[in-house]
Amino acid sequence: DCSVLEWLAPELCDAVARKKNSAALLSELTTRNAFLVDIPDIGYRFHHLFRDFLHSKLVDKKREKRLFRRAGDFYARENKVEEAVKFYLQAEAYDKAAMIIEKIGAAFVGKGKGSILTSYIENIPKTLRMQRPALLMEYSRALIYGDRADEAIKHSQRAIALLRKKPRARHKYADALYNLGMIYLNQGKFRLAEKRLKKALTVCPSSSKSASSRASIINAIGSTYTAMEGRYLLKGKTYFQRALKIAQHYGYKGLQAAVLNNWAMIEFKFGNFIDAYPKFTKIVEILETDFSPGCGAGFYNAANVSLLLGYESKARSILDLGNRLCSSHHDLWSIARIWEGYAQIYINTGEYKKAKQLLTKALVVNEKFGVVNLIVRVLRDLVHINTKEGDFVEAERNLARIWVLKGDLKDADAVPFLLREAELRIAQNRLADAEQVLDRAFDIAKPFKQSFHLFQIYLLLGSVYHKQKRNTEMSSLLKQAIKISRAKGYDYLVARTLRADKWLLQELRKIGYEQKYIMSLINKFEFDTHWIDAQLFGVPKVAIDEIEILETSWTTMKSKKLFFYLLFHKNERVAHDVLIEALWQKASHKSGGDSLRKALQHIRQMYKELKTIKDELIISSKGYYQFSPQVTINIDADEFEALVKQARDMENKDKKYESLLRKAISLYKEG
Repeated sequence: DCSVLEWLAPELCDAVARKKNSAALLSELTTRNAFLVDIPDIGYRFHHLFRDFLHSKLVDKKREKRLFRRAGDFYARENKVEEAVKFYLQAEAYDKAAMIIEKIGAAFVGKGKGSILTSYIENIPKTLRMQRPALLMEYSRALIYGDRADEAIKHSQRAIALLRKKPRARHKYADALYNLGMIYLNQGKFRLAEKRLKKALTVCPSSSKSASSRASIINAIGSTYTAMEGRYLLKGKTYFQRALKIAQHYGYKGLQAAVLNNWAMIEFKFGNFIDAYPKFTKIVEILETDFSPGCGAGFYNAANVSLLLGYESKARSILDLGNRLCSSHHDLWSIARIWEGYAQIYINTGEYKKAKQLLTKALVVNEKFGVVNLIVRVLRDLVHINTKEGDFVEAERNLARIWVLKGDLKDADAVPFLLREAELRIAQNRLADAEQVLDRAFDIAKPFKQSFHLFQIYLLLGSVYHKQKRNTEMSSLLKQAIKISRAKGYDYLVARTLRADKWLLQELRKIGYEQKYIMSLINKFEFDTHWIDAQLFGVPKVAIDEIEILETSWTTMKSKKLFFYLLFHKNERVAHDVLIEALWQKASHKSGGDSLRKALQHIRQMYKELKTIKDELIISSKGYYQFSPQVTINIDADEFEALVKQARDMENKDKKYESLLRKAISLYKEG
């Protein structure tokens, strides 16, 4: 009888063979070495050939099915449901197998075992499964994550048709409609999702027993409107308020976290990171004690908004917590979100190799589950990394795949992908193409009032105009970006951009817009950056970080001459001997070297007295001297020459030509 079992245990053998002495028999057979092996911590096992021999003697098929059924009953009592299902299917006890599958289906899918669940269900005769709406719903969930969306929709519709005829099954009917609505939502079919979910809300009982389902449906409707973006965002917010009220009233902690996550995402889409942050951190607090399957999105979003506000250590601690919780519950879908979160940190720190490894792993999981929105989001981040690494071929490949999967290039959700394409075009020096892409992004973001996206568009388009020397247009866009930053609290993002793009700080200083704000960012984020403004026309003057260096600050005239000499050669490494030859022609090599060291000491003493400067402005290496790369140098004579050259290069001597020359003359006269 026990030949039907792959692994043997005394209690299992007692149940299957209807005996009470299996433990003694197994021990005796093992002692005799009678084709039985005892594997510690696992159980007993027949030699496979001996087992095959014994099984061949079991010719009564009805008896064999009874034995399988008894094994299934044993495992069901032991709550080893997966083993129970396997034996019930072999026993053709399909009703018992179906009942277990209907209970464990959601957990199986959440653990990435959708394909296993699908195989179990497909072993149940079609005539039987097509009459069980609960089984059909689990089947559809498994199919959607197996990239069989059309079949999933068909079986959901069948479940709905069966439940529609049962007036006493309104709760299950609402769940089936909700299930179909969520499939449409994940496919990006928002109108169909809205229709099914609203129908689900209509039929869902208003009793306390159905409160959880009702709140979940309301939350899903809000999520649908959030995905539709634009004017629907405020509509989504009202649904989240309703769902949260129900979840809080009945103490549904996991549902509270889901609703807060979706509500915070509306604030996020409006660019209100400061308002979204406390909601996301509240989610993390809830999930720490009340885990909810699929909660990885909450951890990812909380970490992401923390990063955007400059709280990197907070982001990492959130992800560490999420990783521990989701791993302990084997929630593969959520673990993939956590990987994406860690990848954002590595992108932020320029560790692109580590970020790419994590995103590649997340992409495999997302493709397994078949959720298009998650697939394209990972591809978007990979395009960013490819661009930063100069791998334009791979960036183009990933970008092309995004547009194939996404389809609609005009919806509100298209802007982040257009921004990645624009970054790629700028890196390729295809500036006209980048401008066209950013214009398209602007046309979408502007009516939807997507502040964060507009902020990014202004900065990227400003970069394009800077490269094209369209200074007036560039200045206008940079002002718009800084205006949004001040209103929305994008301090860290502006500071990060200023640190990465040195030209930006220089241009903002030329514009003279919000100088106190820019200076506050430099001080707040402890920039290791400085600027020197030198006026050579007229009486030479110099200012460091907008503090004029008075004539009395120069200890010696030679130290001042050395400072200006290095300014003249700001883009060069000047040799020790060259400096001595230029400033101490009559001195010996030793005496000149001593004088050079003293002059450098006087210069360092001069700028250290400013107290705001802690870094070395002048650096030396192997007998060469130059200003630190962290120092931006502006010389009026250089600007004068640049304006004159730009005017000379113009083909049409129009008003712009005249404006350039007037600026040049103004510089000269002011000197």
